[in-house]
Amino acid sequence: IFIVLLNHYIACCWFWLGTSVKDGEPSWTTVRGMEDYHIWYQYTTSLHWSLTQFTPASMEVVPTNEYERTYSVCVLMFALVTFSSFVSIITSSVTQLQHIHARKLHNQVLLRRYLSERSISTPLVLRVCHFVQYYQKQAGGMERTRTQEEKVEALKMLPPSMIAEIRWETFSPVLIAHPTFYMMGTTSERSLREVCSKTIFEVSLALAQELFAHCETVNQMLFVLEGTLTYAYPEPGDQSSQLLTEARIEKEQWACEAALWAQRFDIYSPFVAASCCDVCLVSAAEFRKVASLYPDAFVGLACYSERFVEHVNEMAAAPDGCRWKVALCNNYDVVNELAHLAFDSDIASRRSSMGAG
Repeated sequence: IFIVLLNHYIACCWFWLGTSVKDGEPSWTTVRGMEDYHIWYQYTTSLHWSLTQFTPASMEVVPTNEYERTYSVCVLMFALVTFSSFVSIITSSVTQLQHIHARKLHNQVLLRRYLSERSISTPLVLRVCHFVQYYQKQAGGMERTRTQEEKVEALKMLPPSMIAEIRWETFSPVLIAHPTFYMMGTTSERSLREVCSKTIFEVSLALAQELFAHCETVNQMLFVLEGTLTYAYPEPGDQSSQLLTEARIEKEQWACEAALWAQRFDIYSPFVAASCCDVCLVSAAEFRKVASLYPDAFVGLACYSERFVEHVNEMAAAPDGCRWKVALCNNYDVVNELAHLAFDSDIASRRSSMGAG
């Protein structure tokens, strides 16, 4: 479109230049007798001349005076730079597309060779290949609202203190939506800054992509930044595990909090992306290391941990309870009450000890 509009304006200027000379002076319009032709022929001839300046083609219209010659030279110089850049961009784009396509084919060949060498059954091979093709198609059209930190090369040039500030402003609004992290930051902001700086990483999921595996031991708590995840678990009291309940974890909700507080935490099924998702994961091991460095926050977190584990054990042991449902312990009111009880009791105990001293 840009090339067409550009040639349109050049053609209009070329025709105007040919018709604006004084009487008796030669011009390309008088030499070619353009005044005897229809306006459409006049326009297409001017456009034809304009297009030949951008390509090696030629035509019968040539400059006939110093003004037309000067204009023609200027257009040629401009066309030399513009057309070369345009061809270069097209060539680069085509090469890049060919490279992407070749890489996909290479990956598919390697995958089939891998499965063939290990004598994987045909039904499973078909399932794997189908999912890989589906995932590549979905990933190619993913509209991520968040750019991953590791993909921004310029960030590697920044000093650690500046990276820590960026991660603080990025992740603190996500974490403080959870009452416990809010209370942690209120008690010791430095501890929450360390959590943002050292314990969090992001992952992006295409539609139907899985996070974690069946019956996996999970070591991260997750927050949904964009999109929706689903989690399936057996109906309470169903020993056959044939009746599954599907729960949805929406944007700004969390799951797998028990990974931070329990010695071992298993899930029944993977979390599956119901749409393209961005997820924030908090490493349990790194979180515990950071928390242990800040006594002010650690005492409150320890109290909360005890109350939380007690709560989920009661929930799982209830007649209508299910231990696999613990992964979804994300009721804000319940968590908020547990957090305030834990941190308020910690503050009260410290005040009483200070008064006794």
